[in-house]
Amino acid sequence: MSHVFKNVIIETTTICNSKCACCPREEFYDAAYGTMPMDLFEKIIIDIRDNHDLKGMLRTGGMGDASCDKLLLERLRFVRENAPELKVELLSNMERWKPSYTDAIVAENLIAKMRFSVLAYTEESSTKIYGGAD
Repeated sequence: MSHVFKNVIIETTTICNSKCACCPREEFYDAAYGTMPMDLFEKIIIDIRDNHDLKGMLRTGGMGDASCDKLLLERLRFVRENAPELKVELLSNMERWKPSYTDAIVAENLIAKMRFSVLAYTEESSTKIYGGAD
């Protein structure tokens, strides 16, 4: 049975380098931090490609940051080579972003969209942006 998805979010890593004042991660996330094995990622991509209709974006997201995913470029290359019709969007706060990521992404046309997070990193910033630290 084929399903139509507007967007699919895959949490490839739960590792994040920030402690945003607005993020529930520190308070509610009790699982061990880690990175999704490449073989599981590949299985998910092939399943989406072969069995589903993705109308929107394939996003990395969740509680982790794309720049903390040690397999980021390998994953992007796998999608481009095996499911080029999937549009990939990355989300990152850019704290650990490497110039080599930018170089490869641009040179190899690995993503369709990049979203930079400017969430509040301090209680003061959170108050300014959201009207409160919570």
